[in-house]
Amino acid sequence: MSTTLAIDEATDAYRDVERLIGQTVNRFANRYGVDEEEAHSVANQTYVSAIEKHDPTRSKFTTYLVRMVWWELQRWQTREKKKSVPTTPAHGFRDIQSSIPTRQFDLNDFIVGLSKDAATVVRLVFNSPGGLACAIVWKGGHPANYRSCIRSYLHEIGWGVSRIENSFAEVWRELGQTQ
Repeated sequence: MSTTLAIDEATDAYRDVERLIGQTVNRFANRYGVDEEEAHSVANQTYVSAIEKHDPTRSKFTTYLVRMVWWELQRWQTREKKKSVPTTPAHGFRDIQSSIPTRQFDLNDFIVGLSKDAATVVRLVFNSPGGLACAIVWKGGHPANYRSCIRSYLHEIGWGVSRIENSFAEVWRELGQTQ
Protein backbone atom coordinates (compact mmCIF):
# COMPACT_ATOMS: atom_id res chain seq x y z
CA MET A 1 0.00 0.00 0.00
CA SER A 2 2.85 2.44 0.70
CA THR A 3 4.23 1.88 -2.82
CA THR A 4 0.87 2.79 -4.32
CA LEU A 5 0.70 5.88 -2.15
CA ALA A 6 4.21 6.94 -3.20
CA ILE A 7 3.31 6.49 -6.89
CA ASP A 8 0.14 8.56 -6.42
CA GLU A 9 2.11 11.31 -4.66
CA ALA A 10 4.72 11.33 -7.42
CA THR A 11 2.01 11.50 -10.08
CA ASP A 12 0.32 14.42 -8.31
CA ALA A 13 3.67 16.20 -7.92
CA TYR A 14 4.35 15.80 -11.65
CA ARG A 15 0.91 17.16 -12.54
CA ASP A 16 1.70 20.24 -10.47
CA VAL A 17 4.77 21.07 -12.57
CA GLU A 18 3.87 19.47 -15.91
CA ARG A 19 2.79 22.79 -17.43
CA LEU A 20 5.95 24.51 -16.17
CA ILE A 21 8.11 21.80 -17.74
CA GLY A 22 6.16 22.12 -21.01
CA GLN A 23 6.63 25.90 -21.08
CA THR A 24 10.36 25.56 -20.45
CA VAL A 25 10.74 22.95 -23.19
CA ASN A 26 8.64 25.02 -25.61
CA ARG A 27 10.70 28.16 -24.96
CA PHE A 28 13.96 26.22 -25.40
CA ALA A 29 12.76 24.48 -28.58
CA ASN A 30 11.60 27.75 -30.12
CA ARG A 31 14.85 29.51 -29.27
CA TYR A 32 17.24 26.78 -30.41
CA GLY A 33 15.18 24.90 -33.03
CA VAL A 34 15.43 21.46 -31.43
CA ASP A 35 12.96 18.59 -31.66
CA GLU A 36 10.34 19.36 -29.02
CA GLU A 37 9.46 15.70 -28.36
CA GLU A 38 13.06 14.74 -27.66
CA ALA A 39 13.55 17.85 -25.54
CA HIS A 40 10.44 16.95 -23.53
CA SER A 41 11.87 13.49 -22.93
CA VAL A 42 15.10 15.03 -21.61
CA ALA A 43 13.09 17.38 -19.40
CA ASN A 44 11.07 14.51 -17.91
CA GLN A 45 14.25 12.64 -17.04
CA THR A 46 15.58 15.81 -15.48
CA TYR A 47 12.40 16.12 -13.40
CA VAL A 48 13.07 12.74 -11.80
CA SER A 49 16.65 13.75 -11.04
CA ALA A 50 15.54 17.13 -9.68
CA ILE A 51 13.18 15.49 -7.20
CA GLU A 52 16.07 13.45 -5.82
CA LYS A 53 18.59 16.32 -5.69
CA HIS A 54 16.49 19.32 -4.61
CA ASP A 55 17.39 20.97 -1.32
CA PRO A 56 14.35 22.94 -0.07
CA THR A 57 16.57 25.11 2.15
CA ARG A 58 18.33 26.55 -0.90
CA SER A 59 15.47 27.32 -3.33
CA LYS A 60 11.87 26.69 -4.28
CA PHE A 61 11.42 23.43 -6.16
CA THR A 62 9.91 25.12 -9.23
CA THR A 63 12.84 27.53 -9.54
CA TYR A 64 15.30 24.68 -9.16
CA LEU A 65 13.40 22.53 -11.66
CA VAL A 66 13.28 25.18 -14.39
CA ARG A 67 17.02 25.82 -14.06
CA MET A 68 17.86 22.13 -14.04
CA VAL A 69 15.67 21.46 -17.10
CA TRP A 70 17.17 24.40 -19.01
CA TRP A 71 20.74 23.40 -18.18
CA GLU A 72 20.15 19.76 -19.04
CA LEU A 73 18.56 20.76 -22.36
CA GLN A 74 21.65 22.84 -23.13
CA ARG A 75 23.93 19.88 -22.32
CA TRP A 76 21.75 17.60 -24.44
CA GLN A 77 21.83 20.04 -27.37
CA THR A 78 25.62 20.30 -27.15
CA ARG A 79 25.96 16.51 -27.18
CA GLU A 80 23.62 16.28 -30.19
CA LYS A 81 25.64 18.90 -32.08
CA LYS A 82 28.87 17.05 -31.38
CA LYS A 83 27.32 13.84 -32.73
CA SER A 84 26.35 15.56 -35.98
CA VAL A 85 29.79 17.06 -36.78
CA PRO A 86 31.18 15.06 -39.72
CA THR A 87 34.58 13.43 -39.54
CA THR A 88 35.65 15.04 -42.82
CA PRO A 89 35.69 18.82 -42.42
CA ALA A 90 34.35 19.76 -45.84
CA HIS A 91 31.52 17.21 -45.85
CA GLY A 92 28.71 18.51 -48.03
CA PHE A 93 30.29 21.84 -48.89
CA ARG A 94 31.88 20.86 -52.19
CA ASP A 95 28.49 20.18 -53.73
CA ILE A 96 26.92 23.55 -52.98
CA GLN A 97 27.25 24.80 -56.54
CA SER A 98 25.39 21.71 -57.81
CA SER A 99 22.46 22.56 -55.51
CA ILE A 100 21.92 25.99 -57.11
CA PRO A 101 18.81 26.01 -59.31
CA THR A 102 19.63 25.45 -62.96
CA ARG A 103 19.05 28.93 -64.30
CA GLN A 104 22.09 29.70 -66.43
CA PHE A 105 24.22 30.95 -63.55
CA ASP A 106 27.93 30.77 -64.25
CA LEU A 107 29.98 31.26 -61.11
CA ASN A 108 33.15 32.10 -63.01
CA ASP A 109 31.41 34.84 -65.00
CA PHE A 110 29.93 36.20 -61.79
CA ILE A 111 33.31 36.33 -60.02
CA VAL A 112 35.02 38.08 -62.97
CA GLY A 113 32.74 41.10 -62.47
CA LEU A 114 33.59 41.43 -58.76
CA SER A 115 36.41 43.12 -56.90
CA LYS A 116 39.14 40.90 -55.48
CA ASP A 117 37.66 41.08 -51.95
CA ALA A 118 34.10 40.29 -53.05
CA ALA A 119 35.40 37.41 -55.19
CA THR A 120 37.17 36.05 -52.11
CA VAL A 121 33.90 36.09 -50.18
CA VAL A 122 32.12 34.19 -52.97
CA ARG A 123 34.94 31.65 -53.19
CA LEU A 124 34.71 31.07 -49.42
CA VAL A 125 31.04 30.22 -49.79
CA PHE A 126 31.63 27.67 -52.54
CA ASN A 127 35.03 26.35 -51.51
CA SER A 128 35.35 26.73 -47.75
CA PRO A 129 38.65 25.80 -46.09
CA GLY A 130 38.40 22.99 -43.52
CA GLY A 131 38.20 25.15 -40.40
CA LEU A 132 35.53 27.40 -41.87
CA ALA A 133 33.53 24.42 -43.11
CA CYS A 134 33.61 22.88 -39.63
CA ALA A 135 32.47 26.18 -38.07
CA ILE A 136 29.52 26.32 -40.46
CA VAL A 137 28.55 22.73 -39.64
CA TRP A 138 28.97 23.41 -35.91
CA LYS A 139 26.51 26.32 -36.18
CA GLY A 140 23.95 24.05 -37.80
CA GLY A 141 25.12 23.78 -41.41
CA HIS A 142 22.31 25.99 -42.68
CA PRO A 143 23.15 28.55 -45.38
CA ALA A 144 22.00 31.30 -43.01
CA ASN A 145 25.07 30.51 -40.89
CA TYR A 146 27.54 31.06 -43.74
CA ARG A 147 27.50 34.83 -43.45
CA SER A 148 28.43 35.04 -39.77
CA CYS A 149 31.03 32.27 -40.08
CA ILE A 150 32.66 33.88 -43.12
CA ARG A 151 32.67 37.28 -41.39
CA SER A 152 34.39 35.76 -38.35
CA TYR A 153 36.88 33.93 -40.57
CA LEU A 154 37.76 37.08 -42.51
CA HIS A 155 38.12 39.05 -39.29
CA GLU A 156 40.47 36.38 -37.91
CA ILE A 157 42.72 36.59 -40.98
CA GLY A 158 43.05 40.35 -40.58
CA TRP A 159 40.24 41.95 -42.58
CA GLY A 160 38.71 45.06 -41.06
CA VAL A 161 35.00 45.50 -40.45
CA SER A 162 34.50 48.01 -43.27
CA ARG A 163 36.38 45.81 -45.75
CA ILE A 164 34.16 42.86 -44.83
CA GLU A 165 30.97 44.98 -45.01
CA ASN A 166 31.93 46.45 -48.39
CA SER A 167 32.71 43.01 -49.83
CA PHE A 168 29.39 41.55 -48.71
CA ALA A 169 27.51 44.63 -49.91
CA GLU A 170 29.09 44.28 -53.36
CA VAL A 171 28.15 40.61 -53.61
CA TRP A 172 24.56 41.42 -52.62
CA ARG A 173 24.42 44.28 -55.14
CA GLU A 174 25.68 42.06 -57.94
CA LEU A 175 23.15 39.40 -57.05
CA GLY A 176 20.46 42.07 -57.27
CA GLN A 177 19.37 41.60 -53.67
CA THR A 178 19.33 43.69 -50.53
CA GLN A 179 20.91 42.60 -47.28
